[in-house]
Amino acid sequence: LVSERGLQNSPVRKHVLHTLSGLARSALVFPECLELTGLGDNHALGRPYSEGLFSDVYSKEFRGQKVCIKVTRNVKSVEIKKILQVHAKEVILRAHIQHPNILPLYGVHLFKKEETPRVGIVSPWMDKNLLSYSRQFPDKSISLMTDIISGLVYLHNLDIVHGDLRAANILVSEDGRAVLTNFEVSRVSMPDPTVSQASVGGIWWMAPELLIGVEGPPVPMQTSDIWSYACTCYEAMCHSIFKV
Repeated sequence: LVSERGLQNSPVRKHVLHTLSGLARSALVFPECLELTGLGDNHALGRPYSEGLFSDVYSKEFRGQKVCIKVTRNVKSVEIKKILQVHAKEVILRAHIQHPNILPLYGVHLFKKEETPRVGIVSPWMDKNLLSYSRQFPDKSISLMTDIISGLVYLHNLDIVHGDLRAANILVSEDGRAVLTNFEVSRVSMPDPTVSQASVGGIWWMAPELLIGVEGPPVPMQTSDIWSYACTCYEAMCHSIFKV
């Protein structure tokens, strides 16, 4: 629906996208058009390249190129539903955004033979991150900051809040272009009662109003993304975390 010509620049677009992401979260379903086959089972992935709290990142050759697969971890059954909900929402959002400074989505691989349901989000492989790249090429910092704000403006024009902008969530392509990644806490910018304290990013990049939480649970907004962007600029240029 969102891809229909009449909705590309329509104010109805964000409502449709919000509804789609909500349906994906509640029903735990992924569009069949995004499902990829041929990646094998979990055992064929080998050792993870990096490990997170709820997902692991693997690298693998797929259809003649190296790809990144972010796979949900085997956790307690109580938590797996929440993790799958986060991944379902992320897939829906990423499937409807396309920009040179945002990591593309190739598709989703479902590990159907696993005892516990697991999902792999497949993207192009990039092994350079913002912090290491800016240290190696300090003269590129300004162009990288321009790339980041370009991707962020694109998201905000679509009424999407990133929610977890920081150097760790920004990769650098082979041609030296910064790309935004990790949309686990991203959301369509409109009232969402499902957002809770667990849906915000790293504390050192969090806007003051989210830390204080005066008006209830913290909800990331476009303004808080801008604060996080400023903290990310400081992090990349000074190679340290901004602390008030």
